Amino acid sequence: MNKKHRNKSWLLAATLSVMALTPLHLATAEHWTERYDIEWNAPSKDVTGNMPVGAGDMACNVWVEKATGDLMFYIQRSGSFTEIGEHIKLGRIRVQLEPNPLKDCTSFSQRLILKDGYISIRAEGSGDADFETRIKLWVDQFNHSVNISIDADKPVSWKAAYESWRTEDKTLEDDPQIKASGKLRSPRWGSYQFVHGPVEVVKLKDEGFRFENGSVLFYHRNPAETMSPDYGLKQQGLEKYKDQLPNINKYRTMGGRLFANNALEHEESAGTYYKTDFKSLVLKSKAPARQHTLHVATHIAQRENLTDWMNELNATCDAVRKTGGDYEKNKAWWNAFWERSHIVIHPDKKDESSPLWQIGRNYNLVRYMVGGNAYGEFPTKFNGGNLTFDERQGYDPDWRRWGGDFFTAQNQRLIYWPMLRSGDFDMMPSMFHLLELAHAGSKIRVEDAFGHGGMMISENVHPTGIHIPFSYGWKEAGNKYERGPDLKFGDPGTDATFIPRGKPILRGLMVSPSVTYYYHSQLEFSYMMLMYHIYSGESFEQYMPFFPAVL
Repeated sequence: MNKKHRNKSWLLAATLSVMALTPLHLATAEHWTERYDIEWNAPSKDVTGNMPVGAGDMACNVWVEKATGDLMFYIQRSGSFTEIGEHIKLGRIRVQLEPNPLKDCTSFSQRLILKDGYISIRAEGSGDADFETRIKLWVDQFNHSVNISIDADKPVSWKAAYESWRTEDKTLEDDPQIKASGKLRSPRWGSYQFVHGPVEVVKLKDEGFRFENGSVLFYHRNPAETMSPDYGLKQQGLEKYKDQLPNINKYRTMGGRLFANNALEHEESAGTYYKTDFKSLVLKSKAPARQHTLHVATHIAQRENLTDWMNELNATCDAVRKTGGDYEKNKAWWNAFWERSHIVIHPDKKDESSPLWQIGRNYNLVRYMVGGNAYGEFPTKFNGGNLTFDERQGYDPDWRRWGGDFFTAQNQRLIYWPMLRSGDFDMMPSMFHLLELAHAGSKIRVEDAFGHGGMMISENVHPTGIHIPFSYGWKEAGNKYERGPDLKFGDPGTDATFIPRGKPILRGLMVSPSVTYYYHSQLEFSYMMLMYHIYSGESFEQYMPFFPAVL
């Protein structure tokens, strides 16, 4: 028996042993995931009461707002990186029915159906809306769309708004008192690499925000010159290598189109949500009906010519119209996903007060969320992935802690190691791809600073392979993260055991004492690549150049 077949046999045996935790009589009565479905029996106060739904590389935060009866959700995809390195939402959608059973409802259910990967909403209203409405919302990972089907007992009309808070350029200012204290909390945290830097950070507005042929077109397009990584190259004396390093941000365009078969352009509007101003473009249905379907098709790509990007988005929209979001295909994918691996503890009793039962539930809920994050161009993030939201009033929905177009290695590894045991091998290549991107730039940086052919992939892994500017340090006197004079490799004027800020430091090292010498993650990820081969049987020849450079 060859190694690949031995691995598959081991995986089959492990799967059967885990399945043995579930009694046969329960397995035939219900799908094992049903005990872990999340159900709410009342609308939410605001965005803090949102429920995740996703698939592949896209996820949404979904909630029905009690005060308005509006169905609302954010959309985010892997790789939605801006010119300043923010990982942004693609936007927010608001759907309102008329008459509206979701407002002042007499009964309500919002349920995450894990087995089939969708959210089900059922509400019975009062007054003019004294009838039941059923809504299904799912993500089509094959055509990168969000799809909403409405089924009402009586005819209803709808309005659907695309809402954006990126309608004007915005300068992200550090609070002077927080900067003086050295604390990291900052409006710049979403583009963390520029926190406390003596440099202007401007969040550019979305270039695309308009009605077009009965739909709403929206997109953010990065320019050819992007602050990330261009500022870091200049800061670290690496501009001469610019053409040899990958720039994943230039011309990157991220957006989509909100549309429906019976949609009319309705109005432009504006408002404030969670202390963040926004503008909206609103569609409405042509006529009341008992069934409606709405779609949001999305597209992300680096295209020098915007026309090429638009043609690709329109092709995606055509595919979504043709398939209707292909609920059955996505359902089949989720069904197969759940049979790959699961943990069921106390299968004979759903006891939500039991810590042991909670362990089984939480394992499967987290795995569901990873299933809506891990299949993108870039790896999912350790801190919420595509499912962050307005964590606190005063920060817009794009804000996240430790955010942006880089990835924190010591935390990323904690997401990816368990994928070996759960059989989620197809989630892992995006993590390895990031390291492959960083490989070339890291080798160039090491050769330039230290004169040898190895590499030092930083704790904050950036696709270019360079350090992020914040960790490298700022040439600004008195800055808590001040970088002192650079010394050549081998100069005895530095103390290698500690890097005091503002003091001489070897060129090529970072100022931040937390990560100055923290490079062992590249060894750990090398080992992970080998384990990926052993567990999955997949070839790792493409990763071979990585290993000698690490050693």
